[in-house]
Amino acid sequence: MKATRRGVMTGAAAGTIALAGTALVMSLNSGPQQHAEMASAAGKASAAAAAKPPGPSLATYTRPYVLTDSHYSKPLKRCVKTTAWGKISFQLKAPPHGVTGYNKVRLHDPVVRASVLTKCRGGKTAKATSATLVQRWYESSCKASVELSGGIDATKVWSVSVTPTINCGTRKVGQGQTRYPQGSYKTFTQYNSGTKLKFGFVPNASKPLCLSVKTSAIIYVKSKSDSSYSPTMKACVKY
Repeated sequence: MKATRRGVMTGAAAGTIALAGTALVMSLNSGPQQHAEMASAAGKASAAAAAKPPGPSLATYTRPYVLTDSHYSKPLKRCVKTTAWGKISFQLKAPPHGVTGYNKVRLHDPVVRASVLTKCRGGKTAKATSATLVQRWYESSCKASVELSGGIDATKVWSVSVTPTINCGTRKVGQGQTRYPQGSYKTFTQYNSGTKLKFGFVPNASKPLCLSVKTSAIIYVKSKSDSSYSPTMKACVKY
C-alpha cells in the first residue's frame, strides 16, 4: 500500500513524527527490545523540541531627566522657578526597511514643581496664595503619537488634548493638570507616580530620543495672577 504525502513539516516536530513512523514500520518485523528503543528515541526527540528556549527578549532602557527654567513676573514681583523630573524608558527596534528606532517609549513618574522666590538669582522663598500647574508632553521630532498609558487616568489629572506646540504645530499632547485651593504656599508640586504616557515608534536611534514638555505655572498672589510664561523644555536621552 502506498502512503500519500499531504504536508511537509520541519524542525523537531518533523523529526518526532519521522521517528514514530519508523518505529511503526519496524514493529512489523522487530521484537520487544527494538520496540522499546524506537519509543525511547521518539520520546527524547519530543522532549528536546519542548525544551527549546524561546527567542531573546528585547532590553528596556530607562533614563532619568531633570529640567529647570526660571521667570521673573513683574505683576507678582516674584520669580517662579519651574523644575520637572522623572524617567523615560524605551526599547530599540529594527523595522523590515529602514534604520533602528525607539519603540515602546514610556513616560514614568513625571513631576513638575513651581517654587516662588523673591528673585531668580539668590532669592529667598516667597509666598503665593494659589496656582494651576500644567505639563504638556509630545515627541520632539513630531513623528510619534501620544496616548495615556492606561487608557483612562483614574486620578483625572492626565488627559490627551489637541493644543498648539512650539515646534510641531497643533497636535495631540499628553497633559497633566493640577489646581491648588486658596492658602499659603512657597512651592507647588504636582506629584505623579507610575507610567502616565506612551508614545509611538520614533525612527533613527542614532540620534537622542527627545520628548518636549511645555510647562505652565499660573501663580496667584491674592487678587493678582500671571500666566504669561509657558516655557518648552526638552528631555533627551540615549541608549
